[in-house]
Amino acid sequence: EAEAARDAQLARMSSDLDAALVAVDPSNGHVLAMVGGKDYNSTQAGQVNLATGSGGSGRQAGSAFKTFTLTAAIKAGIDPSTLIDCTSPMTIGTDNTRIENFGNIDYGIRSIRRATAVSSNTGYIRLIQEVGAQNVADLAHEMGITSDLSAVPTLTLGTSSVTPLEMASAYATLASGGVRHDAVVVTRIVNSAGETVYEAPDSSTRVLEEDVAGAVTDVLRTVFETSEGTAYGAGPSNGQPVAGKTGTSDNFVDHWLVGYSPTLSCATWIGNPAGSIETPASLDCNALWQNFMSRALAGTAVQQFPTAQKPAYNSDFNQRQKARYGKERQQETDEEDGERDYDDPSTAPSVVGQTLAQAAQTLAGYEAGYVEEPSDTVAAGIVISQEARDGMVVLTVSTGPSS
Repeated sequence: EAEAARDAQLARMSSDLDAALVAVDPSNGHVLAMVGGKDYNSTQAGQVNLATGSGGSGRQAGSAFKTFTLTAAIKAGIDPSTLIDCTSPMTIGTDNTRIENFGNIDYGIRSIRRATAVSSNTGYIRLIQEVGAQNVADLAHEMGITSDLSAVPTLTLGTSSVTPLEMASAYATLASGGVRHDAVVVTRIVNSAGETVYEAPDSSTRVLEEDVAGAVTDVLRTVFETSEGTAYGAGPSNGQPVAGKTGTSDNFVDHWLVGYSPTLSCATWIGNPAGSIETPASLDCNALWQNFMSRALAGTAVQQFPTAQKPAYNSDFNQRQKARYGKERQQETDEEDGERDYDDPSTAPSVVGQTLAQAAQTLAGYEAGYVEEPSDTVAAGIVISQEARDGMVVLTVSTGPSS
């Protein structure tokens, strides 16, 4: 199936381009499919497996590497609904290196979640500056990246070289709920006497808490599921929910889409195998990834990602950004993202004696609900009492005399 998807992609591209693909089982690290290029013996780069870098080297992952910055941020307690500056361009470093979004689009101030969907370079540079490039590099290694990484801010833009095998394995750590498995290509060796002389060891290691992995997955789903996502509409044909990230290196040399379902992680790459040769800006891996995942998951039941508790978003960065951009703007953004950061219900002012409409205005900014009960002493529609319960303000509203 991987070769068929690869062949279909090759038919859509010029002959100087090639494609690679690796698919990994998140539950055990088993490599289920690997396509290292058109022909190992006739590749323009010599005898190179483009999927593993064997005989050559990896390629720059572009924005597909932003996933590790996102994971490090959430692990550090940064809420993905927090606002980040995605204006473009910006400069960093003593040499004023220019950073800009694709097409130098100015995405303004938006949530980290939405910055991920559109793949804002400037937003993610600012995020890695907050999290720390070394922390991102260390976490990427813990998740399954084995290549050397340069701990500089542009790491989040995928300036270090990696391989499709590494990327599929590292993203599989998210699909598994935070458990890393080393990639396995040989599971067992049996000799002529039927004796097992080798069996792949269990390499499972928990490197992320389930709530962190779940929160990252929730954000990465927007890449496929929201209209501004860079892989919008590229999910498998059976409707299976997926999460992932696209990537393009400088001058459109490398194109990536790395993504996963609960049962399969897949990394795809397109480029020129011989080196840094610019490709059309319109090229991407979306059709290749979708084709393979549709084939691989055909006939399987749709499986939802596991639900996980929301992490403790306790980084002071959340509050600093809220103070910087204003609470009202943050709340508007949270609502756009399907979330709201409600005030502590224990601090809510008393609305006892108010009408329900008046109470709703007074409690703006609080998550609130109400129950009704009859009262012989309080007129219908008036709040009888209130309490903070289950993270919200619960009002008791009179329905009037029971008779």
